[in-house]
Amino acid sequence: MSFFDLLAWLVENAESIKGCRIDNVSLLSGLEAYDLKLHCRDGYKDLILEPGKRVFLSKTSRPVEVSGKVKNLRALIRERFIKEVETLGNERILVLKLSDGNSILVELLARGVLAVLSQDGKILFVNESREMKDRELKPGLLYRPPPQQALSPEEVQKLLKKGDVRRILGIPQEIVEGLGIKATTPEELEAARAKVQELVERIKAGGIRPCYSETTFAPIKFPNCKECQGSFNDLIEEFFAKAEEEERERKLKEALEQEKRKLETTIDEVKRSIMAYEGEAKKLRELADKIRAEYPAYEEMLKDKKGKVKVSIDGIEVELDPSIGLNRNLGLIYERAKELEAKAKKAREALQELQAKLANLEAQIEERVSESKVSVRKREWYERFRWSFTRNGLLILAGIDADQNESIVKKYLDPNDVFLHADIQGAAATVLKCEKEPTEEDIKDAATIAAAYSKAWKVGLSYIEVFWVKGDQVSKSPPSGEYLPKGSFMVYGKKNYLKVPLELYLCLESYEGSYRPFVGSEESVRRRCEKYLKLVPGEEDPSQATEKVIRVLQKETGLKGLRALKKDIERLLPGRTKVLAVTK
Repeated sequence: MSFFDLLAWLVENAESIKGCRIDNVSLLSGLEAYDLKLHCRDGYKDLILEPGKRVFLSKTSRPVEVSGKVKNLRALIRERFIKEVETLGNERILVLKLSDGNSILVELLARGVLAVLSQDGKILFVNESREMKDRELKPGLLYRPPPQQALSPEEVQKLLKKGDVRRILGIPQEIVEGLGIKATTPEELEAARAKVQELVERIKAGGIRPCYSETTFAPIKFPNCKECQGSFNDLIEEFFAKAEEEERERKLKEALEQEKRKLETTIDEVKRSIMAYEGEAKKLRELADKIRAEYPAYEEMLKDKKGKVKVSIDGIEVELDPSIGLNRNLGLIYERAKELEAKAKKAREALQELQAKLANLEAQIEERVSESKVSVRKREWYERFRWSFTRNGLLILAGIDADQNESIVKKYLDPNDVFLHADIQGAAATVLKCEKEPTEEDIKDAATIAAAYSKAWKVGLSYIEVFWVKGDQVSKSPPSGEYLPKGSFMVYGKKNYLKVPLELYLCLESYEGSYRPFVGSEESVRRRCEKYLKLVPGEEDPSQATEKVIRVLQKETGLKGLRALKKDIERLLPGRTKVLAVTK
């Protein structure tokens, strides 16, 4: 994230986290990123702080872990309130001032750290102690921010001749292009500085237009970028999602590969032991058989001997004890051979177990590779809601909770769109985005979604009535003297009603070189997939139903790694569900 990104994020989100209490801190699995669980006036929030990369409020459940350093961090910041949220000057450094006078500081520049500072600026905690040529970061020392890399007048002149404004001003290329900055003279450079300052002031005033490309994003439009439909915070989360998953998968696979190498080394050692045991046992038996074949000669050799006699045949040596007789000596040799054979047998049993472990580990690695191919993809902006498409390709959005219901209507409902709602208390606000005039079929497809994501599914109804109106019939303004709670709306004018069966159809659609779960009406799903499942209200909780969906689809489609989609699938289930047979 650039300074402009951080500033835009602060403008958009700072007020929403001021006054929040830090309830807990965890480390995101496989990442050097910290999840601060905040208890705020409007509910719980997850603030993700990843030094050197990003900060954002997450709407997605992520796997977490606890380490020793996380426990140390918890002791310093748990139960504290966030009083102020700001940047350190014009640096890419976020500062969260806490109620006890300490501060959490997150550096977003390369090799940045997360630190907790005392009121007098001493480091109480740092996620990674470092010694650099220009500063030292260790608990007990005073915190020093990274020194600014000032260019000499000569260096500025050289860069100016090349028109390299980006390096002179220290700003990202997308900002240079977005502002249309070009400078080859000192006068043009001053004009460029003024433009950059104007942008800072514009962002501070809320002038944010999130835009992104395949490789970067910014809070303003820049050439060949796509404007984001959601908030800047949403853009940050979605942009990094693929890289985050790839990094987590890389580390997990690396750990599995390391475990595999250890197992292979142990297996090689056990194989060598088996060969050694069996080889020595074989030679001992051959030696004993040779002595037995020449029994009189060896018996004569031991006659009148006082001490032990060494006998070596074919590179193996044994000691014969004249005092116990030749027969007893042979018995001891055979017993030693049996002991070695027993050791070889146990080693073979251990080898079988190790080979089974190795096979299981290799299967896990293959599964993880398959899962990463399935799960690592770019999430579209609408996937943070419940969503579908009609058979004719129109987007359907439905809220998961009151906050999302509010957001869908406020941000995404245009006058020509269609608003739908099941005729029951406790239903998702549903919007059919109409880039073209919707057909009756489109409205029926959207009504399927509105019906499914309502209390009607949870109470196990078979049918429910759904009404639909045009977007311009919906308002957040209540009648005089009345109050509308969050997620509620006024609907004016005639309502159109449809009787809709409680059913959804689910499949895995090929998307962006991977797969994603898709739910909708039967006709919508049939146009996207060859094989799909029917879902109706039932007795299995969403987690159990998801497991069944994964098993059936994995068997029917032959696709591997579908467990990586567990959260995505479960999120699309309306509640307790019965999974019916695959339709082909």
